[in-house]
Amino acid sequence: MQGGYIIFLTDQENRVSPISWASRKLRRVCRSTIAAETMALLDASESCYWLSHIINELMNEPLSKTLIYTDNRSLVDAAHSTTAVEEKRLRVDLSAIRESITHNKFELKWVDTRNQLADTLTKQGADSTKLLDTLFNGRL
Repeated sequence: MQGGYIIFLTDQENRVSPISWASRKLRRVCRSTIAAETMALLDASESCYWLSHIINELMNEPLSKTLIYTDNRSLVDAAHSTTAVEEKRLRVDLSAIRESITHNKFELKWVDTRNQLADTLTKQGADSTKLLDTLFNGRL
């Protein structure tokens, strides 16, 4: 399975600029869509965390909260729930996500698939119009 993400830096006027992106084969075999989406989310959150530390050192002031958007409703529900999932490895990954949310490392939000900009990095034939528009206009 393929995973991918785009990280945008946003100012207070909601202008955006991409600062990192990735599209690659997931590091392990996933038995479900939610497991694959969770792996991609963990990759994105680790990159966000690393980039925020670099930017913090350069600017000498903390960044605002990191927002991570996914179009997988099941993942958002599982991350904000205490109910255990069946797959044992997925439990561990979701626990890491829950802990990051609890410690305000990022906020996880759902976005409709039609508005998911990173789909063009992972799905063949995905419409790239919204991503190109965002890159051209500098606004989400």
